[in-house]
Amino acid sequence: MFKLINVLGSALVAASLLVSPANAKVDFAGKTVRILINFGVGSSTDIITRQLAPFVGKYLPGKPNVIVEAKPGGRGTLGTAYMFKNVKPDGMTLGGLTIIVPRMATAKVPVDILKFTQVGGRGGAAVVYVRKDSGIKVASDLTKIKKVIMGATTPRSPSVMQIRLFLSAFGQEKHKLIAGYKGQLGMLKAVRSGEVQMAFMNNGVWMSRLDGFKKEGLIHGIMDSGVNDSSGKTVSSGVNLPTVDAVWRKLLPNTLNSDGYKAFSFLQTTRALTFLYVLPPNTPVEFAKAWDKAMSSAMKDAGYLAQLDKNKSPHPVWTGRETTIKTLAQIAAKKNDPVIKAAIKKVSGKK
Repeated sequence: MFKLINVLGSALVAASLLVSPANAKVDFAGKTVRILINFGVGSSTDIITRQLAPFVGKYLPGKPNVIVEAKPGGRGTLGTAYMFKNVKPDGMTLGGLTIIVPRMATAKVPVDILKFTQVGGRGGAAVVYVRKDSGIKVASDLTKIKKVIMGATTPRSPSVMQIRLFLSAFGQEKHKLIAGYKGQLGMLKAVRSGEVQMAFMNNGVWMSRLDGFKKEGLIHGIMDSGVNDSSGKTVSSGVNLPTVDAVWRKLLPNTLNSDGYKAFSFLQTTRALTFLYVLPPNTPVEFAKAWDKAMSSAMKDAGYLAQLDKNKSPHPVWTGRETTIKTLAQIAAKKNDPVIKAAIKKVSGKK
């Protein structure tokens, strides 16, 4: 009798697994799903997501309607915490978390990013630009100038720290940082007014404004932070400028084993997941796989790419779920390296 009960119990467990949420068929037919972003309406994150959303719905099972909802605040941390703590793990809400991985690598975030059910990601790049009267026509001119004044929103921005690590390799006295400007447009205004000579801008915003900049004749780009390809190599983001990494390698080959370059390369790894896409913790993996496939397909959709070309925006490269998980693990393993931490702290403004 005991043996029969055991057999029946095993059969019931097996049957429950067959119908459990983790094995259920994903079908969003007739439903509305959402992409929750951690920056506000009108931000570059918002614009990028709203452009993509209709094409994502096209490739999700059941072809649901896709809406975008913004949860801004705390430089992306409030929306991240909301996604982690308040969203049901039913696969209906995708979190689009901008800059949270680079932030995770250099500062505290309110939740454990690794506990999300990972979907995938895409890289983000920034263009470093200068005033034309700064004496810097190309990146190699940085070896000739006495000092460049750089504008920033905060000294703790990963983009700022990367550029400062690069400039510091020429000598700490080679640059001065003025922080506190409001967003990319605040930095641009400071460069135009002559308060600073150098700043940086999201590559998509740069490309959309490039014709205007050329007509204005006041500023030009000298470097591109670039994005990492599937092998981890830094390549151009499509703005026809040399990458900061390539310039560093060319101009300062004797510093490639330095603590500064190690920290710079670590921050570059985080750029591969500037835009991280997740589902709440404990969401069945089938939903993550469905979103992963839909995001990948949407970013290759001819209609979406035509829209990007019309707006002079760069084509994104999707990083799938498995690679994303591996990259996050690598970042988590290196973030507490004392050499990297010390080099980052030196340019972060922290005492």
